[in-house]
Amino acid sequence: MVFCKRSKKPHPRDGPWAWLVCIAATVIFGLSFGYMLSFGVVLPVLSKHFNSSRGSTAWIGSLAIGFSYLFGPLAVKTIDLVNERTVGVCGALLASSIMAISSFLNNIIILYFLHGVFLGLCGSFILNSLLLIIRKYFKDKLAVAIGIASSGSSFGVLCIGPALHVLIDFLGWRGTFRVMSGVFVIIALLSLTFDPNIQEDEHTTAITCQQRDERSSTTRCQGFIDCSIWKSRRYVVGIVTIFLIYFGVLVPSIHLVSIS
Repeated sequence: MVFCKRSKKPHPRDGPWAWLVCIAATVIFGLSFGYMLSFGVVLPVLSKHFNSSRGSTAWIGSLAIGFSYLFGPLAVKTIDLVNERTVGVCGALLASSIMAISSFLNNIIILYFLHGVFLGLCGSFILNSLLLIIRKYFKDKLAVAIGIASSGSSFGVLCIGPALHVLIDFLGWRGTFRVMSGVFVIIALLSLTFDPNIQEDEHTTAITCQQRDERSSTTRCQGFIDCSIWKSRRYVVGIVTIFLIYFGVLVPSIHLVSIS
């Protein structure tokens, strides 16, 4: 029962700390995905610098957005093995390093992998950590909290887009990437509020403790992929529908700036 010992009094659900977490998650969502969804501002500048077509350059931002969702199962499993705060902080710090390194690159192919795939992985860690921690911190006000946090991306686009335009005019795209590197450090600091020490129901706590006691280093990798959920027809229909919607819904946000 070592994993279940608490050194501090747990935070109550729907309490003051829960709302602090909600505010932090909203800001994190706005800063991280506000940048990714505002990549269209950076697109023409990168296209001109690398002398590449806008279609090929758009892969940099598209990969970041796509892999943020594609790496969802990996991010959730990692959070299950560790906790939301650790994954969120590490994801943000790694994203900060990626943005800093990307500012020195002169090869667009490397940007595909670094700013695309790996930044998408970091985005997935950040996104899933904030969504899961909100689910744990709220019970009665869960829907309201998720709604507030989800609105962060919309406000982020409204603020980050114009900010990127100003930064590019004064600092260029390299300087802008370095500023965003600092922004991800701020995200890491905000993720520190994701304290996993949360008050739970007695029944839930007993089950969690039993599962953690039975888990060992040899069994943690077993059952990494759970396919039983695909037996639900409603779940399959929902997943297919969401896939078809997001297959093209974010494309205009990447190219809209270049044709405006």
